[in-house]
Amino acid sequence: MKITIAILAMLVIVAVAAPARAQDWVFDWTSNGHVAVIGGDWRLSGSSPATFHDGLAPLPPNFATPSSNLNFSANGHDFYGGLVAPGNFQTTGWAVPAPDTPFFGGRFSAGFASGTLTFSDPNDFTLNVLVGSGHAFAELNGVGHRVTAATPEPATLTVGAIGLLGALLRRRRRAS
Repeated sequence: MKITIAILAMLVIVAVAAPARAQDWVFDWTSNGHVAVIGGDWRLSGSSPATFHDGLAPLPPNFATPSSNLNFSANGHDFYGGLVAPGNFQTTGWAVPAPDTPFFGGRFSAGFASGTLTFSDPNDFTLNVLVGSGHAFAELNGVGHRVTAATPEPATLTVGAIGLLGALLRRRRRAS
């Protein structure tokens, strides 16, 4: 029974190692906007963890490159961002940080967004997004930097798991 548990533990450790190697981003942003109906103007800025989820269909107007879903958090909420694509893009459903008031609830979103995403290298990007139009709009400007978490390599974890299994087997032999 102990051997089975040790083998399962080893498999779990190796399985956890693959996602742990994923790279995250730090996104420094400024959100400013205006909603004429309530006279609501704002300018907020912050630094947030961010993630890209790739592999989605290309976006207009160019339809040139696959899109990604950029998500970031701010003000204790993690429901900001939307679809982006390198170069110019147009999309729906973007959300940016706004004042945490009863009207906004910390978020501004509209049915239309357009923007520009530029990668200066694989580890750095700039993003400019205009959300909404007319008398209710927000603009988000930011820069992102890739950060690689210092996690053990899968080979290191595997060797450690094998050592743990060996120790359990030696202990079992001594107990017999």
